[in-house]
Amino acid sequence: MKYITILSMALFLFSCGAGQLENSDLEENLFSENGIFNKVNQGDSWSEVKGLAGEYWEIQDDPGSNIFQFRKDIHISSEQILVNFLLLENEVAGIGVSISSVNIGKVGLLIYATDLTRIYREKFNVDLENPDGTTVSYKEHSFHYSFIEDLDSETPSIQVLCFES
Repeated sequence: MKYITILSMALFLFSCGAGQLENSDLEENLFSENGIFNKVNQGDSWSEVKGLAGEYWEIQDDPGSNIFQFRKDIHISSEQILVNFLLLENEVAGIGVSISSVNIGKVGLLIYATDLTRIYREKFNVDLENPDGTTVSYKEHSFHYSFIEDLDSETPSIQVLCFES
């Protein structure tokens, strides 16, 4: 009887499959009024930003490796959101994002790419449509932004890279 119960549970878990990133994950946690892009601004302290993570985001805080990130791994490498924060003197100087999702797919990611282009233009004065990227200044430092889409791979993704140049 014990083995039948274990087998039943295993079949149930297998039938559920890996979790999937849903449009609602992105809408609520990135793009809504309470999402990261509307709550975090250049100059915000990292400690304030971490307070915005809530229960949805896992926080990566590794000063030794210079990793300051909110992440949501629904299914590692195929269904995830990563929001990377570049810090300067413990303040947000730049924000990058990576969205990978088989479930949302190519068309859905293209729609979100349009949203990201608008948000970065309005909020950070960054032109993601420029194929060479855009460099902006913050506190006498230069930060380069570029947009990468990989929509034809096994796991479609879009990314906004941000690094100090």
